[in-house]
Amino acid sequence: MKRNFLHHVRKQAKKVRGPDGWFALGLLVLLVAVLVAVPKLYAKTIVPGVWIGNMPVGGKTVAEATELLNVRMDVLYDKGVKVTIDGKTTNLATQQAITASDVAPPLVDVNVEASVDGAFAYGRNFGVVRSTLQAWRAMLFRKHVDPAMEADPTYIADALHKQYGAKDNPAQDAHLQYVGGTFQTKPEQAGKALQYEPAAIEVVRVWKALAEPAVTLVEGEDVAKVKVADVEKFFDDAQEIVDRAPVTLQVPDGEAVTLNAAAVAGGLDVIPGTKRGSFTLAFTEAKLQKTLDSIRAKTDVEAQDARFQISGGKVTEFAAGKIGKQLDDAATVAALNTQVIGKDASVAVAVVTTVQPQSAADSAAELGITELVATGKTNFAGSPTNRRKNIANAVRLLNGLLIQSGEEFSLVKALSPIELSNGYFPELVIKGNRTIPEVGGGLCQVGTTMFRLILNSGLPVLERRNHSYRVSYYEPPVGMDATIYDPSPDFRFTNDYATALLLQTRVVKDDLIFDFYGTKDGRVAHSSTPKLFNVTKPPAVKYIKTTDMAVGQKKRLERAHNGGSAEFTYTVTKDGKTTTKVFTSKYRAWQEVWLVGATAEEVAAEQAA
Repeated sequence: MKRNFLHHVRKQAKKVRGPDGWFALGLLVLLVAVLVAVPKLYAKTIVPGVWIGNMPVGGKTVAEATELLNVRMDVLYDKGVKVTIDGKTTNLATQQAITASDVAPPLVDVNVEASVDGAFAYGRNFGVVRSTLQAWRAMLFRKHVDPAMEADPTYIADALHKQYGAKDNPAQDAHLQYVGGTFQTKPEQAGKALQYEPAAIEVVRVWKALAEPAVTLVEGEDVAKVKVADVEKFFDDAQEIVDRAPVTLQVPDGEAVTLNAAAVAGGLDVIPGTKRGSFTLAFTEAKLQKTLDSIRAKTDVEAQDARFQISGGKVTEFAAGKIGKQLDDAATVAALNTQVIGKDASVAVAVVTTVQPQSAADSAAELGITELVATGKTNFAGSPTNRRKNIANAVRLLNGLLIQSGEEFSLVKALSPIELSNGYFPELVIKGNRTIPEVGGGLCQVGTTMFRLILNSGLPVLERRNHSYRVSYYEPPVGMDATIYDPSPDFRFTNDYATALLLQTRVVKDDLIFDFYGTKDGRVAHSSTPKLFNVTKPPAVKYIKTTDMAVGQKKRLERAHNGGSAEFTYTVTKDGKTTTKVFTSKYRAWQEVWLVGATAEEVAAEQAA
């Protein structure tokens, strides 16, 4: 570009004669030089005039801007969301669940490093001309760069609803009823509910500006979608379908189900159509639930993947794979609607899907399971009873899993459903100023153990998030933890070995140990010793009053933890090539928390305050 510019100058010099022309040309050269040179003065700092949200960072170094943004985020996390209802203001905590070991994802998560990198990149992303113009635009007119932020309005609306929705009275649609051999209508009921979605959108907008959100939840009328008049129009159509009863629902590889007139009529309802203001007569899952449940009891078989274990130094199969079958409720109801309503037929076929297990046909040698590849270990000494039970349940669910070459593995998926029915137990957590039981406490111990196994295996990490707070179970070392929460955040990785990896999980006293068996390929994985910096002290002790304990009785829920940042470098060398990834963790300081027994009046007064 310099060559082209000089060529242009020489060309203009030949065209322009006299002192005025040379002066104008010299002035032009000087102007261009200034335009290019001034932005270069800020080569090591963010271009002046650049803001992240509503926070000016222009002229700051990356380190200075990072410190400023960390301080701002600590304030926003601590302030939470001010929510006003009927003139009364309360606080919605940004951190929705806390235990000594497990932290739910916050309502807002700002990636400080990525945000600062985005601000620093402004005026540097393109060629000289365009980057220079960007820089001058910021210096003259200001440029607001959005922070790198995760904040889901749906998640926030759900949190608002959980905390403030106890008094909501949602509308009820009108429904089709079959009573005494005739169709009738169950009238709709209007309702009232707080308007959460607009408030959640506003919260995200304000957070994007790095400001403190304050919203007002207003009550609005919740209008029924289906009215009496909409239902009555379908009486004749519904009766015509009933007159064709019985309806036969064929079940693949099973016994057919016959729906008599009452069952057919009871399965019909009027629902909103695909076009606004339109309605349709249809079988619905809700109305056919008992019928579907009875079919499912005969058809469903849970798929079981083949499981392997190491015994006597050899890999043996201890659980053969089983093909699973599952009734597809939605597809079965759709088949009824297509055949019985759409085509005036009296026969429909239920949809039963087949779930294939992990193949157990190959031998261990063919699968490539020949030696110990790597181990990951954490200690959970001091864990309460239910946390230990949840860790043991995770060991049961994960042990023997075979992760094929090229497979992307999701830890949340492997542990799901995280429910009582799948062997999990509840653990006390803090949500805002309340303590409530939540199922699955302790699974972050599993996430952290898996993270360390992956680091030692040299596998690529697809998704990992550190805890919002430092957790004593996982230290030392600091900064090598991974939090999981259903449905997110997840911990995910890829098996990029040429062979399968067999996961073996076990508990030895207070140690949780994960092993990978497979075939080593010569890769060398190394994680540097984590560095801790920007240490912050915890706030004052917090007391939460409760009626669940005797008045005056105390129970410590949380110990105080310093905040800070940690960083380590993960390198994997294979076939002469080295890949490097830096894992950075930002932890907030966490206060000591006590549960204190109190009277109902004292608890009510605290909540009101």
